[in-house]
Amino acid sequence: MIKSGKIPNMFRRGGGIPLGSISLTDASTYMVSDSASLLNEQIKGTTQKFSISIWLKLNWYDGQYQTIFSRDNNSGGRQFACEFDDVGRWTFFIADDGTKYSWWKSDGAFIRTNGWYNLIQTFDNTQSLADKCKIYINGTEIATTRVDVGGGVSDVNDQPLEPIYIGVTNFGGLINPSNCNLSRITFYNDILTSGDASLIYNNGLLFNELSGLSINPYMMWNMGSAIDSGDVTVNDLVGTSYPSSKSFTSVGSVAVSNSTYPTPLVYQPETTALISEMTGSPTQYEQDYIDDLINGLLTDGNWDIADLVRVYASHDSNDALLNWVSPVAGSASLVNSPSFTVGVGFTGNSAASRHINENINPTLLSNYSLNSGAVFVYCELDINAAEAVFGNGNGTDLTVIIPRNGGSFAGRINSDTNTLYANGSSIGLMGVIRLDSNSQNINVNGVNVQSGVVSSTNIANNNFYTLAYNNNGAAALFSNNTVRFVYVSNGTVDAGKLYRRIFNFLLSK
Repeated sequence: MIKSGKIPNMFRRGGGIPLGSISLTDASTYMVSDSASLLNEQIKGTTQKFSISIWLKLNWYDGQYQTIFSRDNNSGGRQFACEFDDVGRWTFFIADDGTKYSWWKSDGAFIRTNGWYNLIQTFDNTQSLADKCKIYINGTEIATTRVDVGGGVSDVNDQPLEPIYIGVTNFGGLINPSNCNLSRITFYNDILTSGDASLIYNNGLLFNELSGLSINPYMMWNMGSAIDSGDVTVNDLVGTSYPSSKSFTSVGSVAVSNSTYPTPLVYQPETTALISEMTGSPTQYEQDYIDDLINGLLTDGNWDIADLVRVYASHDSNDALLNWVSPVAGSASLVNSPSFTVGVGFTGNSAASRHINENINPTLLSNYSLNSGAVFVYCELDINAAEAVFGNGNGTDLTVIIPRNGGSFAGRINSDTNTLYANGSSIGLMGVIRLDSNSQNINVNGVNVQSGVVSSTNIANNNFYTLAYNNNGAAALFSNNTVRFVYVSNGTVDAGKLYRRIFNFLLSK
């Protein structure tokens, strides 16, 4: 238990915590403590209780582990780590040694890049294994799944010569770098309550994080106090009231931003306009991720060039039909009732001719044109058959995506000739991009995998269909796939960023 003591004035209401953050980007930019960090003493033993509060804003999520705060025991197994895993779940890991450990993972992904997270994990080693750890995200306790090895953690060991890391983990080498802005990390050698977690999130956004808590912090590293770039030192701002503690020193060029700090999430106007047209009552969590996707498309330059952004992997079957770039008009129509699964999308049925009329005629679009166009569809299933997941045509001049037929992706834009690519799976983001009057590219999961020297001919004057293609008003090549996302733009699309944004959005489902 911590000793009673006064909280420094700078942390009291109105005192004003310095505002700012550090920016971590890769394994060459991180912070490390002295090897004799006081924190080592505070996480060991069978009766230890502690809590860790972290404020961060993800800058990019790439489907890899990102470690935020860790202490490693290279001689006997990793001691603890606070990190995002490879599918975006917030994870707390703690070990006795290399053969006996446990980790807790949130049951959902938390990888928004447009807002701040407050991430709290509490650890009470006096409790049974099932009750040792709780995770709170933005003030709310989150359901978790626990995995145990060797019977699970019990007597956390002490390796006093192992340093603490911010931004990487050192497990036989620096791995799992984070790409985030980090504002502050606070350590408590007791258990924060659910009420404390709510206060930290709500007050922290107003820079009074420590007001009204049931326990005092033991150590706090406020990145807003790091005002020099280059060799940055972040001091423990609380530990001086208690036994001597250690600070963190930067390695690599750790950037400092005194204007990037926790603020309430404010939606983009495009998000507000879209949500106002929704009738299916998306949750706050869903709205946040809608805004994250829109913000990402805006940031990457893929929003303003788009004529159609349709997210079929929606919370509601009616809201799934909205065109995000024009939500007031331009909704899609279901033909013969393709089946809908919440958070997944619509599934076609070739026997019943089930498909979707996008109600968008490419001859009338403002961005898509004869010699500059892109069409993308995110498919859920691997189907190897002559099935079109998207397109239109007039007999010869077609825009079509056939993700896999006889092992080949066949696609074209405004042309009478397909470009082919040997495709091993139809799962993921399948696209065709026309760059000019003489070339078109097949794109799989954000990568141009095949270029075709194919001249444009004409834009077919009829609506795009999904889960089939529109052949002069008659649907053809019906697909049995499940479609999660459709995108139409001009040919300047950044396909790699488009894939990463929609992939991350789908992880939240």
